[in-house]
Amino acid sequence: MALSIMWIPKDKQHIPLLSSFLEGKEVALHVYPPGSAEPFTWDADLVIWQMPSDPVLAQALQGRVRSLSGHCNLVILGEPEQEEAMLGCMDLGAVDLLFLPLKPWEIHALLRRYLQRVKNAQELLRMERFFHNAPCYITIQGKECSVRAVNRRFQKDFGVKAGLPCYMVYRDDPQVRSAPCPSCPLKKTIQDGIPHQSEMLMINRKGEEMRLLVWTAPVYDESGNFQEIMMVSTDITNFYREREHLSHLGLMITTLSHSIKGLLTGMDGGLYLMSSGFRKNRIEDMEEGFEAVKHITGRLRSLVLDILLYAKERPMDWERMDAMSFLEDVFQTMAPRIRIQGISFVSYFDSGLDFFDVDAGIFRTALINLLENALDACMADTTKENHRIEMHGKESGDGSEIFIEIRDTGIGMDEETRRRMFTIFFSSKGRSGTGLGLFITSRIIHQHGGDIRVVSAPGEGAVFTLRIPKTRRQDAEETEGIPRNHV
Repeated sequence: MALSIMWIPKDKQHIPLLSSFLEGKEVALHVYPPGSAEPFTWDADLVIWQMPSDPVLAQALQGRVRSLSGHCNLVILGEPEQEEAMLGCMDLGAVDLLFLPLKPWEIHALLRRYLQRVKNAQELLRMERFFHNAPCYITIQGKECSVRAVNRRFQKDFGVKAGLPCYMVYRDDPQVRSAPCPSCPLKKTIQDGIPHQSEMLMINRKGEEMRLLVWTAPVYDESGNFQEIMMVSTDITNFYREREHLSHLGLMITTLSHSIKGLLTGMDGGLYLMSSGFRKNRIEDMEEGFEAVKHITGRLRSLVLDILLYAKERPMDWERMDAMSFLEDVFQTMAPRIRIQGISFVSYFDSGLDFFDVDAGIFRTALINLLENALDACMADTTKENHRIEMHGKESGDGSEIFIEIRDTGIGMDEETRRRMFTIFFSSKGRSGTGLGLFITSRIIHQHGGDIRVVSAPGEGAVFTLRIPKTRRQDAEETEGIPRNHV
């Protein structure tokens, strides 16, 4: 394909000036004679414009260069004594200069420079496409930590443009965004000029936590100077969750193995009492052994249900239920188990309780877990003669939510226990606890779009307050993340 050149000489006698230099080359030369109307289109590859001799016209040419620099590749041709004005045109957007008298090698060099610029521009465009379409996050940052450029994927997910210091972009806590991260890989690259790798926690524009694997590398300019750093990040959130899940799975197997072993040992003891009672015809031994086996069977059943609730992901089975009847049924289920231990158990359900949307099966499990936790807390407290558990239910002032409160006068808990009680596998009951019950309870409440608050102190019992919306939230069961628990 021929190179297109538009030639604008300063007067008629210079019209044939370029022709002899371009003979034999693949060049299409278009001449606009002096005095003709300025072309309406500037679609030539190169526009060579001869600098007028008149200083006023030369000044006018500089104005035209400014307006045309974004539309075409302007080359200014002039006399050596016009060098200052020609350099002014370069400052305003001209891409090259030619001086009279012309020499063949100068024209040849001009064409080579132009072709090299075209090649560089195409390469830059190609690299820009790579930059913006890469399946990862890329930022370019200066040594002062400011973000100078971000790729399209980064801007889409984090809504961050250039200009901010990176520690205001990558940190997840807005209260500590005034200084670089303690183990910043960017700082390490700035210090030693070599690549580094790290993991970072970041919040995207939707407010979701993302775990990123980050690489930093120095970027050198044409002179070999190191002035910028490229940071490439890839999302490993799902991998991290799977790794965490596998870690939990291993811990769960270990924890449950010890729990089941203890329960089986207790069952062996109960069976021995029953066997001994049969041999010796001692009714009291048989009854004691039977009660022990019955108690351990109940604990095994509860343990298996907790494992299934933890391990199995299933869609919510929503139904509209009468809140008063639902809470009364849970109360009546637990009343014999609590009162047989000599513990007072009372309910206070507001008469205005209405219908609510609930997955009855798993929400019932959550309430029973909390009541069993209250029972265990009372039985573990030997400092009081009498213990009491209360179950309250009422609607919010605007009728949009239901509050369920479970109070006990048991041993209570310290701040550390309150902080960790909803963490998986954490238990304050020693070998008798698996650390699954309260974790599953908080997850169930979260799936219903609610939250749970806990107030407690050592020796002063505990108050668990559940808040759930009466009407099903469309996104409740699909929301990922840490349950909203408050202590």
